[in-house]
Order: sequence, then C-alpha cells, then structure tokens
Amino acid sequence: MPRLFHLTLLGLVIGLLAVVYGTRPASAQTVRLVHMSDIHAARVKSNPAPRFPGDPLRNDLVGSLEILGRAVEHINTRLRPEMVVITGDLVDRGNDLESLKEVKTRLDRLTCPYYPVIGDHDRRKIYEQVFPGKLDYSFEHGGWHFVSLDSSLQKLEEKTLKWLNDDLAANRGRPTVVMIHRPLVSNALSDFLAARLYNVKLTLENAEETKRLLQKYPDVRLVLSGHTHAAYEQKQDGIYYSIAPALVVAPHCVRVIELSKDRIKSQLVPMP
Repeated sequence: MPRLFHLTLLGLVIGLLAVVYGTRPASAQTVRLVHMSDIHAARVKSNPAPRFPGDPLRNDLVGSLEILGRAVEHINTRLRPEMVVITGDLVDRGNDLESLKEVKTRLDRLTCPYYPVIGDHDRRKIYEQVFPGKLDYSFEHGGWHFVSLDSSLQKLEEKTLKWLNDDLAANRGRPTVVMIHRPLVSNALSDFLAARLYNVKLTLENAEETKRLLQKYPDVRLVLSGHTHAAYEQKQDGIYYSIAPALVVAPHCVRVIELSKDRIKSQLVPMP
C-alpha cells in the first residue's frame, strides 16, 4: 500500500494502484465513486516556489482550473462513476469567491451527482455562498449512508461532534462512509516529515476523540479525506482510512472506489 509521503509522483511510474479490503457483510448495493481532493483553484499568473530543492509536492495553481476541467471530462467519459466526492480545499485562497464559482461551474458539468466537503483553505462564509447547506450534512446512495463533516477550523467543533453522533445513532444498520478534509490517521514518520519539511500538522487536532466516536458505530466502514496532498491508506480498529492525493499536484490523481457488501476496492487513477 502507498504510504504518506510515498509521493503521488509514483503514479507516473506505476500508472494505477489497486487494493482490495475485506469488510463486514451488509445489505447494500455496489457503489462506484470517484474521490477527488485539494483542487486549490486560483486565478494567478505564477506558481509558488518550491519549499526546498526537489520539493515533489508543488502546486500547479496556474493550471488548477484547467486541470479540474480535464478531470471532469475524463470522469464523465472514461470513469463514469455513480457519484463524486471532493474532500476540501476547493480553492487556494479562502476569500477567492470567483475561483470558487469557477470550481462549481466545472463540477456542475459532471454527469453524476457530486458532494463537496469544506477544507481548511475554504472559508465558511464564502463556501456557503456557493455551496449552501454543504457543511455538516448526510445523504443516502445505493443503501450506503454518507456523512460530510466540517473540519475547516482544523478540528471538529463540539456542535459537529454532537451532530455526527446523533446522525450515526439515527442511521444504525446502514453501512456508512465519512467524508472529511483533515485526516484522522497518520504515522510517526509522516508526521515528522510534514513538520520538518512543510511545517504543517497532518491530522485533525481532535482526531483521537473523533475516532473514538466513530468506533462506537460498527456501521462506519470507510473514512475519506485529503489535505496531505499525498496518497495513503490504512485500516485501524475495523475502519478503513483512505486519503486521496491533491488534484493540483502532478500526476493529478483521483481515487476510484468501489463499495460492496463484502469489500472496498480502491484504485489510484492519474488524470490526463
């Protein structure tokens, strides 16, 4: 399995990565979805300089909207999922309303439903103008329950934790997917590299509290997140945690995930 900071540039070499995880049986249909993250749309004339020589996680802000447009076209014509999940950082600068509108214009071209998640680059006030009602929310698809959480303050607020607990309690018996920008899992090496090389913290500030809450509900099968700009997957306490790489970073990958009653199949797919 790819590990955090086994960088998404490996996609250029290996093309596709696939993994199959076992899950508990459930009365749910097979659902095929695309997991996209960290678009970082921006209308700028130059890209940020590398943070250190050979920095592999370089954001192509200049091409961000074009990359998204091409990804949408590829998803429509080649991948053809039932739904698309976008786990945050839709724009690079949170007050950039025009870029966020451009993101929505391109996402609206998807031929399947899509579900945005707010990231820590996305400001609530601006985000809600473009995607009203899309902070803490849930929906059903194919017998699966999906929950989106607001981690834009780098943690889950008490009101969000209470809402999450109430929502999961009200939907017992339904296999559940949680969608959140900030990841809940990492490892010591990844944390060290992120702090040393990028001066960032990878995981949610109250990740352990959130994981304890999720573990109370055995219906929670999968947690989708972004933020790290690199691909990573891990099983922990019966829950599968899957982090999608950043669309804005070459090779501009998304995850194709197939949910079924007895397995979760995950595949990294580079965009054209």
